Amino acid sequence: MSSIKRRQFLQSLGASLTVLGINQLGMQQAAWNYGKVLAQDTRRKRSLLVGINDYPGTSAQDLKTQGLWYQLKGAVNDVYLQRELLIHRFGFHPDDVLVLSDGQAKRQNILDKFEQHLIQWVKSPDDVVVFHYSGHGSNVIDPNQVFTDKLNGTIVPVDADLPDGYPQKGGEVNDITAGTIFLLREALGRKTKNVTFILDSCYSGGGVRGNLIIRSRPGHVELRGDDKITQLAASQEELAYQQRWLTDLKLSQAEWIEQRRKNIVNGAAIFAAQRNQQAADAAFATDVHAGVFTYSLTRQLWQQTSNQAMGKVVIAAAAKTEQFLKTVQNSRVQNPDIEVKSGSTDDQQPMYFAPMQKPAAEAVITEVTGNAVKLLLTGAEPQVLEALGKGAIFTVVDDRGQAQGTVKIESRDRLNATGLLQTNSTVKITPGTALQEQIRAIPSNLKLRIGLDKSLNSEAAKQALRSLSRIEVVPLLEQEVHYILGRMLPAYRQDLEKRAIAIADLPPVNSIGLFSVGFEPIPGSFGVADEKINEAVNRLQTKFKLLLAARLIKLTLNTTSSRLNVVASLAGANTKSLLAESFTVRGGKSLSPRISPTVKSKTQLIAQIEVDKPVQISVENRESRDLHIGVLIFSPDGDIDILFPLSDGKNAALVSAGQTLQIPSEAEMKTGEKMTFGKPLGIVEVLIVASTAPIDKALKPLQALIMEQRSEKRSGSQVAEKAEEAIASLLDDLASETRGETKTDIRQFDVQQMAALSITFAIVDCKVKN
Repeated sequence: MSSIKRRQFLQSLGASLTVLGINQLGMQQAAWNYGKVLAQDTRRKRSLLVGINDYPGTSAQDLKTQGLWYQLKGAVNDVYLQRELLIHRFGFHPDDVLVLSDGQAKRQNILDKFEQHLIQWVKSPDDVVVFHYSGHGSNVIDPNQVFTDKLNGTIVPVDADLPDGYPQKGGEVNDITAGTIFLLREALGRKTKNVTFILDSCYSGGGVRGNLIIRSRPGHVELRGDDKITQLAASQEELAYQQRWLTDLKLSQAEWIEQRRKNIVNGAAIFAAQRNQQAADAAFATDVHAGVFTYSLTRQLWQQTSNQAMGKVVIAAAAKTEQFLKTVQNSRVQNPDIEVKSGSTDDQQPMYFAPMQKPAAEAVITEVTGNAVKLLLTGAEPQVLEALGKGAIFTVVDDRGQAQGTVKIESRDRLNATGLLQTNSTVKITPGTALQEQIRAIPSNLKLRIGLDKSLNSEAAKQALRSLSRIEVVPLLEQEVHYILGRMLPAYRQDLEKRAIAIADLPPVNSIGLFSVGFEPIPGSFGVADEKINEAVNRLQTKFKLLLAARLIKLTLNTTSSRLNVVASLAGANTKSLLAESFTVRGGKSLSPRISPTVKSKTQLIAQIEVDKPVQISVENRESRDLHIGVLIFSPDGDIDILFPLSDGKNAALVSAGQTLQIPSEAEMKTGEKMTFGKPLGIVEVLIVASTAPIDKALKPLQALIMEQRSEKRSGSQVAEKAEEAIASLLDDLASETRGETKTDIRQFDVQQMAALSITFAIVDCKVKN
């Protein structure tokens, strides 16, 4: 395996090219007729869902808070994603799911509806209650000093603006504090323990990070310059409301404080971020905005094939959240968490304390008119949404998961789609029916979306980018971008230096380069200081093409929908300890997610591999037939490499039924071969493609291209064009099962006949502080 030793795995591999997008969901608030959805669980269920995007104090005209906090894009979408999930997977009746959005979500209305719709409604210990909040969070001074920081976390209703004169002046705010939320949980918990609170907000600092909005309105701040403290305090109405509940619940002040400290309350509370972290509002593919955690959680619950313990569901959703945020902002973290009553086993109960009642699905039918249907892509992974438009086909399944027909997509708008239904005439399809992906359709004209940072937001920069083929210039914070083009300004360079990043690895001040969606610099993309924009764009042509090529191939990822039984894993070469694993959820025997022994807690879900530590990749073909397998690796500096097959002979990619491919093999490791990773530090992504059809045609030109790139036999522009052609060839191979149809502007491939899995991990240097 001399090629592995020769490359030392390129020393340039570091961070993933995976950039999930999120843009406007735009789901209709008008109530659909879901009355025919039948609940198998006869217990009563109710939910109150609150989502706020349109905060008055965040308008562009509001100069007193401009730049301190921002309008959100995805909070309202969060609650509609939750609504469809509760109705279609957990058997909630539509009339029992109450949504308050934007102007409806004033403080008093939230509290009134909480009491009327939830507390007064609960009659039995078996009743199930869900409360979800998506919006800004904040903090105020806690007069009870429950926690050591002497702060009370809050959720921010639509009528909770900052005081006039903030931050020079403090005052009262109209927030709902954590103390009140605890009392409401206690009021419900005395009637039923089947209570779930989900809060997708934070209070560790507001503002924006590239194309991400942080869900936090500024709160208590300390002005160190003149030793003044700007205090925000809960309103008198809030304090009086708490006192009323203490009286009704017959709780003393001391008992209330002690119970909060020890978390003595029934039910479960799920948080999008921990106490000192930021919760992100992001733009996913094709105009779908949502909270990163809520979108991760709802997808996880649509995709899982069996009821899992609530604690495990949150860990899995947290892993999706961390993977997204690590790839878009690398160093910043958001670790979702769950709290249950001290000493209880409530985290072992099913999610929402209610078993799922529908099969795993990528979509759900919302309307049926003859053979025309409307559907919602609720369980689809965001990075592949663009391959689930016109030409994609879904299998209609009944409540037992049995196929009943197909739906072929005619058009898609965000997460909504229309299609044509084909079933046996005796089968009656109703709203609420689940759909599982069968045929994916990748458009041939996809573009790389580049946002312009304010440091480069000029007409000259826009024209330079528009002169390149398949590049689209996109406004930040309005829709999904894949990368951001900007200058390394002095202030940001200083911020990076404070984070103890090696100076030698940092771009020079005033150089132009690419940033991730979370505004982290992309290694290898920056030029010299004071470079002109036209020169920078010309220099980056090759990188743009390679990034686009990588984006195209990642549209094949189908871990949750593939029927092939394939398992990929990453382990320490010396210790054999499992570091990361990826498998097809519906491919065979259900597997429980495993977490590496090196992962000490829920706060570290992505495996970390130290520089130069040897590892081994394994791919198990658990099918009873041979599979053609390719293993590729991506880095943020534009490199694409092939780990398997290393030769271009006939059937070189073939792995026999029941066999395991190891890179490097045990025999090779005994002779001293090893696989290690070097700088730049960051996220590495390994893509494993398995297919029933040969993929040699595509791998051969890609292998030749990689060798030419390293030997500099071709110019950068030639390499870029060849990369795009090679990836397109691979997509053609994967689509070979469905190419009998008339050629169109899309490539279709059967997810039942191929699997594309991703293993993501972080390369770290223990000598450098994170």
